[in-house]
Amino acid sequence: MRSYNGSEAVGRREQSVTADGDGAQMGRRKQGVRRQGPDRAVLDWLFPRVCSLCGEVGVPSDPCADCEESLEPVRLGAACPRCAEPLAPPPVPPDVESGGGAAAPSSPCPACVSEPPPYDRVIAPWRFVPPVSGIIHRMKYQRDLAAGAALGRVLAHQLQGRLGAARFPDAVLGLPLSRRRLLYRGFNHAEELAAIVRKTLDLPRPRGAVIRRRHSPPQAKTRSAAERRANVAGAFTVRRWPHRLRRVAVVDDVLTTGATASALARALKTAGVEWIEVWCCARTPPA
Repeated sequence: MRSYNGSEAVGRREQSVTADGDGAQMGRRKQGVRRQGPDRAVLDWLFPRVCSLCGEVGVPSDPCADCEESLEPVRLGAACPRCAEPLAPPPVPPDVESGGGAAAPSSPCPACVSEPPPYDRVIAPWRFVPPVSGIIHRMKYQRDLAAGAALGRVLAHQLQGRLGAARFPDAVLGLPLSRRRLLYRGFNHAEELAAIVRKTLDLPRPRGAVIRRRHSPPQAKTRSAAERRANVAGAFTVRRWPHRLRRVAVVDDVLTTGATASALARALKTAGVEWIEVWCCARTPPA
């Protein structure tokens, strides 16, 4: 495995694949199945698979095992089950044998207790530190969509493991961009990630139901949580939301203060959505 270097990364952009329809789906969740047999072997010989993160050629999967393993040390760890704010793990009871580890927090953090966010749960597998932060930067600012797709596949598999037998959302959507920013960037990074998640979990996209009606400066340019909230207040509108879609997952790359996710969640709950989860790649460390 070579170092994460955008100039060395080799990869093909993976087309966004979305599930058609807007009906609620539960129960069966299929995983992407690669075609096996002689045809697959011939294709792999003619067109060796390339890891989109490190550029290694001839790997069995994208990302390669080494790159996926490099994400393990930056797992989020103990966090608030409501907002995923990183927390210190609870102390291990004296009667628990060493080596078992402490249980994940089951209670919300003090901030969520005093002022619950409009979304109901956040799932973020990693902390926003290298190498995850570098991959996200490549996707958003260097237009390396192949690297973003590779991270999206790992995110989808992490979600499968985290959700297990729990009830899945009825639909998955990427956090919308304003029309001006979409034209400037050329793609919506959140929707690119959401497309991979929808394909892996076999979930639909509510087409054209959510619009970011107001353009605002990038959240990264704001200085405080209050500025972030004011920057996106009233930015989203929901039109003709299908009434049967009561549980929704919103996908984004990073959750910092949660201001943008909160603005969208308020609009969705006003439209009748009952349960909202935020699925993102990373959570920023505490300030």
